[in-house]
Amino acid sequence: MTEDLIKVGELIDNLINQDPKLRFESISKIKLIAKTIGEKRTRNELIPFLTGFSGDEDTKTLLLLIKELSGFVELVGGNDYISSIFPPLVKLTSHEDVTVLDQLIEAFQILCKDFSKEDSVKHIYPLFKKMYLKKWFSQRYTACGMIPIFYASLEKEEQEFVRKIFVQFCNKKSTLIRKISCKTLSKLVLLFDQELIISFALPLLQEFHQDSQEPIRIQAVDICISFVQQLKDEKTIVQEIIPIFQTLSEDKSWRIRHKISSSFCQFCSHLNDKIILEVLIGSYLDLLDDDEDEVRAIGSQKLFDFCELIKSNPKVITEKIIPKIENLSTDSCDFVKSSLAVSIVRISTLIGKEETLENLISHQLALLSEESAKINLPLIQNLHYVSEVVGIEPLINEVLSSINRLSSDNDWRNRVATIKCIPSLAKQFGVDSFNEHLLDLSFSWFTDIVHSVREEATSMATELTQIFGAKWSNQFVIPKIIQLSNHQNHLFRQISIYTFIKLAPIIGSDYLNNDVIQTIIQLSQDPVPNIKIYLVNSFVQLSKYVEQDSVKQFKNILAQLLEDVDQDVKYFAEQITKEIDQN
Repeated sequence: MTEDLIKVGELIDNLINQDPKLRFESISKIKLIAKTIGEKRTRNELIPFLTGFSGDEDTKTLLLLIKELSGFVELVGGNDYISSIFPPLVKLTSHEDVTVLDQLIEAFQILCKDFSKEDSVKHIYPLFKKMYLKKWFSQRYTACGMIPIFYASLEKEEQEFVRKIFVQFCNKKSTLIRKISCKTLSKLVLLFDQELIISFALPLLQEFHQDSQEPIRIQAVDICISFVQQLKDEKTIVQEIIPIFQTLSEDKSWRIRHKISSSFCQFCSHLNDKIILEVLIGSYLDLLDDDEDEVRAIGSQKLFDFCELIKSNPKVITEKIIPKIENLSTDSCDFVKSSLAVSIVRISTLIGKEETLENLISHQLALLSEESAKINLPLIQNLHYVSEVVGIEPLINEVLSSINRLSSDNDWRNRVATIKCIPSLAKQFGVDSFNEHLLDLSFSWFTDIVHSVREEATSMATELTQIFGAKWSNQFVIPKIIQLSNHQNHLFRQISIYTFIKLAPIIGSDYLNNDVIQTIIQLSQDPVPNIKIYLVNSFVQLSKYVEQDSVKQFKNILAQLLEDVDQDVKYFAEQITKEIDQN
């Protein structure tokens, strides 16, 4: 306890240390400080201290402070004392960095999420009224962002007053104030009744989407989504909201078109498929033809999500979407084709076997034949969606060709990602086809030069054993691992031990047979000390899954290694002997 108090004392001292790293470290532990000193002292001493500290100029430290304070509710005594956390946060409303102000607004939302209406009116609304008149933009910015926290708790007269203030924010010349006004409006729409949405919010949206500043028009996309989510009048949606959304989809700024392309399915998810097919599908198809790679890429990535919205009309997918896929699958940008690969396999589940074989599989095969791992891997990782519809046979040649390319990819991370695909492919191929086409390739990764690849290969062997069974493993896996234990490279001999450990719980004593035990005995005489150390450390795990006769052999090996010339080997042999005896 004394040591803990000393540690906390050091943390408190470092809160005012001139070294920003030490201050950051102390802020990351302020919950420990609060827990140690108790709720009352946290309210009366620590929070006031942090209020003074909040003048720190290091943005990273301030962001951490705000994040930590948003989780302080229980540390100050619960919901009844939440307002005691406010002073350091309120002081930070004068900070000029927008990232700090956004974090502040989020912290107030978190702290006040369980507030009653009375508490919101008592504690949050007064803060708003103090801040919205301040001359500093940062305080007006924060005041605007806080409106959705308390708005629903106010009486009608007060709500009307807040709306008037909000309109003033919307009309400010400052781009940042108008930007936070847009964010706020997207949340307020969800709190408004139908009349207010049309009479109050709609005119603001109509102004925002024509704003000369790009950041404002981007935020208008989120407001459109809030409108279709909350507005029940379909006619108004079709006549007022969708035209605004479509105008934004044709904006001169590619970032806004990218935002539209990213949000298109979310927007459409609140509409019926009739509106999507009659009014919106053209806009989405245009985005797939956009001049900017990033816009086409995000549209391609969302392609399945869009198709799912219109899945009741598979003919539309065949006639309108698949021709676009043909263009995208031969796009000049690999990033676009990589994004398409995520969606194209899943579309098969919507159009069925016949349409897939006739219209879609050629494009899937074209992507599989690409030499870029960024294109191949997403498709192979999700290939089961296609094989569940048409089987693996139509794809098998290109899959094998792609896997062979990826198996020797220069980037070891791609090799690891490929190995992770093998168990899924094994299920799709079946045991006979897997043994014929992929077995040898799969075990070639055990001798990869990168440790992470060899380690992933061991996990793959374990999963394959779970899929095909212990008998299959005894016939195909264990002989290869035994062969690996004789490799001239000691790192490969070491991975054979690791594989035996991973397989032991699955195959059990029936297949941890004499050949395996003899291999272990052989490895105990390895000239490399690290191999013997790794081996003896495996005995505790292996002992759980072998017969008692084998455990006795392990003990004999340990007794021999107690006389080894290497001191580390002797030490570990002694420790493992004690552990096995205790078990």
